[in-house]
Amino acid sequence: RTITIAIQLILLTGLSLACTGSKNLYKKGQKLDEAGLYYEASNFYIDALKRKPTNSDAILALKVTGQKVLDDYYANFYQYYSQKNLNKAVYAYLEADNFKKKVASVGVKLNGVDYYEDYFEEVKKLYIQELYENAQKELDNEKFADAELKLKEIQRLEPTFKDVTELTKFAFVEPKYRMAIRAFDNYE
Repeated sequence: RTITIAIQLILLTGLSLACTGSKNLYKKGQKLDEAGLYYEASNFYIDALKRKPTNSDAILALKVTGQKVLDDYYANFYQYYSQKNLNKAVYAYLEADNFKKKVASVGVKLNGVDYYEDYFEEVKKLYIQELYENAQKELDNEKFADAELKLKEIQRLEPTFKDVTELTKFAFVEPKYRMAIRAFDNYE
């Protein structure tokens, strides 16, 4: 009987600390929000919701502030997209998408822009093609390490793109194979 009372007290203490922690994190987020530090504020709201998923103040604050942050990410993406800066556009969109997923992980849904996803697919396709062509040139020039880096980036973005898996293996193995052949020739 004493043990169950002790366990109940521990659980109640833990719950009250979690609630207090959530409220405290929300208040810290509010201060950052008021200062215009939206991204930082969003992180505090996310942490508050991880502690207490029903913290309605944090939910509302994250919905508003998180949307501002996401909109800023999308604005960066669109700027790079308009400038035809393929690399920066791809990674700006992925950053926006990661933030959106992070917010969704605590139960808050932010509004995306549907046509940005279409723009992203367009620019990602062009960027991957550019990387692929550059990697092939690097392979032709026997710059295997440089080619391997480009091919691995393609694999991260589009794992099933053309023959990128085989080329990545080739770029990794070929210099070692050549070194082994030279060592064998020198041994004889």
